Amino acid sequence: MANIVHTMPYPVLEDGNLSYNDGKYKTDITPLNNGNSVQIKHHISGAPFLEKLLQQNKAQFACTIALPKTSYRKLHIADEGQQIVQWDKSFVAEPPLLRPLLLATEEIKHCFTEKDGVANVWHGQEVIVPKGARMACSTYFQPNASIIGMLHMIKDDRLAEGTFEVDSLSEYGFVFQVKLPPNFHRFVHFPDADQKELWHNIHVLFLTQCLRILQIRFNTSDDSDTENNWQQHINLRTLADMLEEKGILHWSDDDFKPELAATKLKNLFVPNIAQANEDNAEEE
Repeated sequence: MANIVHTMPYPVLEDGNLSYNDGKYKTDITPLNNGNSVQIKHHISGAPFLEKLLQQNKAQFACTIALPKTSYRKLHIADEGQQIVQWDKSFVAEPPLLRPLLLATEEIKHCFTEKDGVANVWHGQEVIVPKGARMACSTYFQPNASIIGMLHMIKDDRLAEGTFEVDSLSEYGFVFQVKLPPNFHRFVHFPDADQKELWHNIHVLFLTQCLRILQIRFNTSDDSDTENNWQQHINLRTLADMLEEKGILHWSDDDFKPELAATKLKNLFVPNIAQANEDNAEEE
């Protein structure tokens, strides 16, 4: 990206734009467990002009969301420095593009000085920033484009600990409902730091069953069969495209194997037995 200073009639804080000498726009983005929302924490530093606008409520953080393969577009406004951004469950498996922003909440007239933290080229410049203008832009963020986004974890008291069930649902575009007993459900949502590899391998087990369901349900190539035509579901088309890009067969292919596809998507963590044996031998 070329370094720019003056492509807009007012300074903008963004990557590659040198309008602010030491300005930084940082965001902390955390995907939430429901698979179709994220929490965003916004923070601007080294840009006194923008920081003052925030204090005066003349600027407000926001986030745009767009789904590349549909016309879905939406702007989410933050109440303060953090927000939860959620997108339509009908497109839950299509990886959305998110872009955190700082927007002007009213028209702003200003003559820049050195105290504003802007580059020399802006000193003495009088500008008018229109209401709604983007005054700071973070980089685009795209949550993982994977089948993980199609998993809805549900607690089911009827199930014995250590067991699970997977059902498919078409109500929200096509998702999988993973039913778990209470302790298992708690572990899946809040694994200990030293259990992340186990957590990962369990999710591979979930994925294998989900792919097996797709293979069983959509075992026909007859496009006229609406009920059994997987291509009617946006998120399944997205998933199939992703598998193809990775060179992995999908459920309508004759040689498709759910366990192989799942472990190619998410490799299992396997202990290094040889190294462990060497370590034990050294201790002895």
